[in-house]
Amino acid sequence: MTGRLLVAAAVTAACAVMFSASAGAGLGVTHSGYIKTPSRSVYCDYLYGRGVVAKYRYVRCGFRGKLSPQEAKPKGGCPKDTDYVGNRMQVMQKGRGQTQPCAGDAGPFGDPSAAVALPYGHTWHGGPFSCKSSRQGMTCTSSGGHGFHLAKRGWRVF
Repeated sequence: MTGRLLVAAAVTAACAVMFSASAGAGLGVTHSGYIKTPSRSVYCDYLYGRGVVAKYRYVRCGFRGKLSPQEAKPKGGCPKDTDYVGNRMQVMQKGRGQTQPCAGDAGPFGDPSAAVALPYGHTWHGGPFSCKSSRQGMTCTSSGGHGFHLAKRGWRVF
């Protein structure tokens, strides 16, 4: 039993050294967090960085309340383990912005107290993404020029 504990301790120590070396070199840096409009009507979450596979990097925003017009419900309903929410948009690192009418988690509303208010007229920059807050809503784009504008009225994806 003592031998097993020593081996486990040695493996744990080796992993800690490898992790701190890679983190120190910036190889696995991941950025995630939350932003919101000052009115708290739009909340966004994001994930990007070298520690995240490119196809999983995103900015996703949700509107507190109902959109006008509402996002269309998917034909055939929402996938298993998700519900129609009808108030979210997202843009990935590559590809056009898209609506996200169904969700199985809190997403951009996951930690409202952690969301940093982005003053109107200011732009947040993170990796390949930027989001601009205005009294008319939040506009987020990828470095490829695709994204979305989310507001109570007149939302769009591009």
